[in-house]
Amino acid sequence: ANGRCHFVARAGWPQARTEGSSGQARTRNLVTTSVARRRHTRTRRRRAAHKRDGEQRMAAVVLYFARTLKYELQRLATRLGFAAASPTPVTRAWLAARCASVDAAGDPAEETSIKGGENGAVARVSVGGASLIVKRPPAAAPARAVGALQCWYEREVYFYAALAEKSGVRCPKCEYAHYDGWTGEFVLVLEDLVASGFRPLGLEHAAAAAVALGALHGRSEGAFDGPLARG
Repeated sequence: ANGRCHFVARAGWPQARTEGSSGQARTRNLVTTSVARRRHTRTRRRRAAHKRDGEQRMAAVVLYFARTLKYELQRLATRLGFAAASPTPVTRAWLAARCASVDAAGDPAEETSIKGGENGAVARVSVGGASLIVKRPPAAAPARAVGALQCWYEREVYFYAALAEKSGVRCPKCEYAHYDGWTGEFVLVLEDLVASGFRPLGLEHAAAAAVALGALHGRSEGAFDGPLARG
C-alpha cells in the first residue's frame, strides 16, 4: 500500500525488501526471491540425496559384514562335524524317505557326476528306472564362499520350495529341497529335464524362454524396493 512493496522470504531464504512504486525495483525483487527459492529447493534436494546415498552405503556395509559373519559361523559348524544335507552318493533309502516318486524297495541308486557346474555340484541319479538331478554346494571353497555371501543357495532352495509353482513358468519339478542355515549345506532333488524330453534350445525356444523370464521377473516388480534398491 502507498507505493510500498514488501517481499518477506521464508526461513533460510534471503529477504528481499523494496520501497517505492518503481516497477523495475519490484521486478528485481521478484526475480531475486524466485532465484533464492530455486536455490533453496536444489540445496534441500541435494542434501536429501546425499542422506539417502549415505543410508544405502551404510546398509550395504552392514549387510556385507552380517553375511560374512554368517559364512564364517557356517564354516565353523562344518569343521565341528555338522552333518551334510545329503549323503554322497545318495542312497535309495535316503531318496525314498524324501521323494514321493521313489520307492524304498528295488535296486540301489546310481549317481553320476555332471561336469561343468561351477556354482554347485550337480549329479544325475538313476533309481528304479527313473532319473533325477541332485544339486549340492560346490567342492571348491572360493565358489562356495561367493555363493554363501550372496545367498545363492538359500534363495535357490526357497524358490523351488515356495515359489516355483506360483511363478507362472515351466520349472523342473522339485522332489525335495533343503537348506541348513547353520552350515550353509543344501540339497535339491529335481526332475531330470533331459529324461523328460527337453533338448538344447533353438532360436525360437530361446526367444520364448526370454519372454518367460521377463514374465517371471515382472511378477516381483517393486517387491524388493527398499534401502538397498538400486536404480
